[in-house]
Parts: sequence; C-alpha cells; structure tokens
Amino acid sequence: MKIAIIGAGAAGLFAAYYASNHNQVTVFEKNDIAGKKLRLTGNGRLNYSNADLSMSHYEHSYGLVDPDFLQSMFLEDDCKLIDSVIGEDGNMEFTRFFETIGVRTTKIGDCFYPYMERAGEVSDILYEVLLRKGVEFRFGSEIKEIIKNDTERFVINGEIFDKVILTTGGKAAPKTGSDGGGYKLARSFGHSVTYTYPVLVALEILKEIGEKLAGVRIKGTVSGYVDGEKISSSKGEIQFTNNTISGICVFQLSRRLTKPIEEGRSVEVSCDLLDDVKDEELSDYIEKRDKLLGDLPLGEFIKGLVPEKISEYILDVISSGEGFDGADETTKRMLFFKALKNLRFTIMGHAGYENAQCTRGGVVLSEIGENMESKLCPGLFFAGEMVDVDGDCGGYNLQWAFSSGKVAGSSAGENA
Repeated sequence: MKIAIIGAGAAGLFAAYYASNHNQVTVFEKNDIAGKKLRLTGNGRLNYSNADLSMSHYEHSYGLVDPDFLQSMFLEDDCKLIDSVIGEDGNMEFTRFFETIGVRTTKIGDCFYPYMERAGEVSDILYEVLLRKGVEFRFGSEIKEIIKNDTERFVINGEIFDKVILTTGGKAAPKTGSDGGGYKLARSFGHSVTYTYPVLVALEILKEIGEKLAGVRIKGTVSGYVDGEKISSSKGEIQFTNNTISGICVFQLSRRLTKPIEEGRSVEVSCDLLDDVKDEELSDYIEKRDKLLGDLPLGEFIKGLVPEKISEYILDVISSGEGFDGADETTKRMLFFKALKNLRFTIMGHAGYENAQCTRGGVVLSEIGENMESKLCPGLFFAGEMVDVDGDCGGYNLQWAFSSGKVAGSSAGENA
C-alpha cells in the first residue's frame, strides 16, 4: 500500500519509520533537507523528552477560544487522547529507539538528550535509516492540494495514495517551513482549526527599559498578570535583550500570555530577584545585612546582590518616586528590596512566530481518534505540532511529535 506523509519534520520522520514496514512510503517536504526545524531544537542539543510526562505539562486551546466555536469539545476526552498517545513509557520508549539506531543518549536533570547533544547528526542518522527502509523523499515539494477520489483514495500531484499523514507543523519558526499550510489541507477535509498563537516565545518590553538591561542574565521567579490578576509563575534564568525579556521561565509563562497580549489586554510580568527570601522575612534580611554594612550609602549597600544594570535601573525607578529624596536610609533600603522582590514590566507584545518555539492551537482533538486518524475522513492521519497540543519547554513538544508520529505511522501502516 502507498502512504504519503506531508512534512519531514520530527513527527513526519517518525511517522515514516513506523509506516514503512511492508508499505511504500513517500515523504513530501518543501525544504531541501529533512528535519530542518528538528536540527535547531533545544539550541541544537535536541532535548527530546522529560522524566515527568504528566498531563500538567500539556495543554490545548480548549477554553481559550470562543465557547460556541468549540462547544463540541470535551477537555477530559482530549487529555485522555494526549495521555494515550504518549503512553506510560514514552520517554524510555524513544530512548530505546535512539539507541537501536546507534544514537547514545543521556539524562541531564529531568531532560533527555542525545549523548553528543547534536541535533543535526541525529537528524542525519534518522534520515539514513529511513532511506535504508525504502522511504522515498521528495524535497522541494510544497503540497497545496489533496483530493479524495471516488474510490476513497487520495490524489497528490496526480499520484494515487491509500493513506495520508499530515505532519506539516504549525506556524512557529516559519523560516524552517512551518507556515501553517497544513491547516488549509486539514480544512479542505472538513476539519476545524482553532485560533493559533506563538508560544515559548520572548515577551516585548519598552525599548528604553530593554536598552538599560540588555545582556543581563539573572535567576529568579517570574509571574504573569493579566488585567491585574496573577495567571502563572515560573522559576529559572531571566534574560534581557534590547526590547525583550526571555529565558525558559519566561517562555513557559508566554503560554498563558500571548493570547491576552493579542487581545489587547493589560499584561505585566513581575520578577522576584530575591526569591529565596520570603516577603515576611525581608525586614530580617535587611537587618542582618545592616549589621555588616550599615554605615554604607544605598548604592554601596546593595553591591553584589544583583547585576549592576539591575541595581542602577531599580535605583532610577525608586528615586523618581514621591518621597524618596527626603527618606532615611532604612526606608530607601526597604524600597529597593521591595522592588527587587517585585520588579514589574509592562508587556508591549511578543516576539512573534518567527522567534517562537511552538504554536498553540491547530486541528481540534475532538475530530481525531486515539490512533491519530481523522474521524471525518478515513485514511487521513495527523501528527505533531499542527494538532492542537502544546507542551512546556523541556522536551515535551518533541515527545508529542515523536509519539503522535509513531501512532499515526503505525496506525496508517497497519490499516493500509
């Protein structure tokens, strides 16, 4: 039987591997190389899974769009589908897979990587394995139309296929070929596609503030606020550029904030740069420091706490406030440390799909079975980022791509 796979990304390559047993598999890819986005994953290190694959790390657009549009969707069923696809042994399953094709692996913290941490080399090995399994790649092939004929088979560029697996990706990193084109193909078969948003992306702050803090890297806890209400928090390294705040912890937060940003709502991020000291312990903390450095002016008193650019920025902010000039040193110190615990930034926007790691939204899960086959069009399968599933940083999105690719490829191959 002939199976067509549209897209040679992470999901497409794994779908090809599992569909190719006793079947003729053709992969159509618009780029001139397989796994173009895969090669960039994890800054080229390929963090492919995580020790904790609980459903709390995955989400989809249920409840994030107009209720009338998704009134037929059921959150519990969708979570069951995600859980079923990933399986109980998802991380170890693909660790074993990589080792069977000669890729040694390692675990750093909770994250799984190839031992050499080189995504490009892994992509090349996987491509060679697929060639040896007889998979045909047709590069430079952008598929804009698929037709189902009277015999319930699929026509692509005049060629007949028994099954089709759509793995074109979402909209994130469009330079790698992920431009949302697969959504149009899905809609042509009657599928619903949710609104989409870039996630795991840097957030924009005022340029004049960013220029003062550019290059700073500091650990802390960031919290997101929408219309004054705290939405979520994440801990890790915070990074500043000329006009953005980023870092993995901010990327995690972006999953809750890009939608309200695009809706024009008030969005703020608060940074706690002294998160090992609780609010109620702040006075005691300052008092202990005061015993050592009490005779120093504020500028000297705070040295060594945070990068100098942060200190200078906070001093500028609090010194422009009412009553600072006439305040005593104790009050000035408390103002500084309170700002250190709650350094606020108004979010002006996000860095866009071109700088995002993932897309939120896609083909709705209620229209897809647990074998990743369309409920509307038998023989059509989906996998990867073009489906309405997105995960945290830390290997979750690649795990979904691999797992859904395996399930779609295996199901299409078995049913062919």
